[in-house]
Amino acid sequence: MASDPEAAEPGHCDATATAEAPPACLEALKLRAPKWKLQLACLLAVAQGWTSMECLLIYKTFASIMTGNMLLVLRDWISGDDRGYAVHLAVLASYAFGFVLYRGLTTLMGFYTSSTALGAVVALLLFAVDFVRAAGHLHSRFEVCFAATALGIVNATALVVHGITTHMVTITLQKLFMSIMDVAFRVGKRDAKYKAIRESGVLVGSFGTGAAIGAALYTRAGYTKWVFSSLAVTFFVLLVAHDYVHAATLMVAKKEAAAAQQACVAAVAEGTRHSVAAVAEGTRHSVAVVAESTRPLRRQLRRQFGMRLTPFVDEIALNGERDANSTASAPPEDTESKAQV
Repeated sequence: MASDPEAAEPGHCDATATAEAPPACLEALKLRAPKWKLQLACLLAVAQGWTSMECLLIYKTFASIMTGNMLLVLRDWISGDDRGYAVHLAVLASYAFGFVLYRGLTTLMGFYTSSTALGAVVALLLFAVDFVRAAGHLHSRFEVCFAATALGIVNATALVVHGITTHMVTITLQKLFMSIMDVAFRVGKRDAKYKAIRESGVLVGSFGTGAAIGAALYTRAGYTKWVFSSLAVTFFVLLVAHDYVHAATLMVAKKEAAAAQQACVAAVAEGTRHSVAAVAEGTRHSVAVVAESTRPLRRQLRRQFGMRLTPFVDEIALNGERDANSTASAPPEDTESKAQV
């Protein structure tokens, strides 16, 4: 019997699969997903451009472009705008905290770490921006710090797993221009340079497309209320896809996270043991120092109390001796005369 060539093709999804065997399409999707690395990077760049534009329009700051924030911090500090300076500095700190949170969560989850779990945290942080905006009495420019922390986690995930920068147009443009010049002056392998030009150009275009979408939705369509909630859903879906597209690299990241978890637990246990030993040694040393420093005082107290108590002790002993002598010298009672009476 001739075999079906489509059925033998890896990653083919059988449309006739029954309800009893639904994993066929899922397995096919998993096999094809690693081929979509550039597509996923472009979608992340679109989301990054959209988020950057919304933060710029609403909060007059950048949530993931720290070069711009550094310039804004220095400008507001020199010009005396204390509130603007505080907002931009808080965004810088929040973005850095996103990397701290990423490393802490991956170490805590160990081998069970995944971009999906991190995506849930990112979504919660972006939802928090809209919730705080909806509560009028809590609304302030500092709520953008939630978005900065979320994008710190997203960028840390992209940096560790596949290394493609999706939020920095300057670096991507530099790579694009250098690749074009290398091709023009015949430097390096042409195939590699053409690939770099293609990838860099697509990423720059994707970021610009996302920024244009954000500007159009905010200024033209008037979509301003639940912008960050839409971004929360977008980033969550992309980070879920990240686990499938970069499954092989994710396994390496899981092993590294598990090793970091074991090292952290061992370090905590060793530190606790040393701390307990140090406290015990310090306690013994303190007791010894107190005992040594109070030794003359204790000797003096014993000497003084001993001199004061000696006369009382002697008097009590003398009285007891007198009582005993008087009892022994007393005549016996006449029991017979008492009986007659």
